[in-house]
Amino acid sequence: MDHSQEIQENSGIDTITSRVPKSVTIDGFVCDICCEDEPGLQTFALKCDHRFCLDCYRHYVTQKIKEEGESGRIQCPADKCKVLVDSRAVTFLSNEATLHRFVSFLISFFGAYILILHQVS
Repeated sequence: MDHSQEIQENSGIDTITSRVPKSVTIDGFVCDICCEDEPGLQTFALKCDHRFCLDCYRHYVTQKIKEEGESGRIQCPADKCKVLVDSRAVTFLSNEATLHRFVSFLISFFGAYILILHQVS
């Protein structure tokens, strides 16, 4: 029996490829990061539905990429959540410079990985 979908979900990988990242406004929402609660506040969440304001999510992803050099293992900012911020979400949340850095990290990582695989075989 193939358990690949279960393994991906337990690893935090979103297996629903049709999910399109978007921001939504929720009445009465209070961001757990910045405590902002203004009417019309744009929010964002991954499949885990841990929702934060769009500005905090963008700042979090930008920090992970630009300051920490993360690419493939950026997790939801909620405490102990394992859901990964996928490339679609990074594209939605990032400006051009951050997205370029993200892609550069992915290319470097996978290029090195492919080289190692080639040397082993």
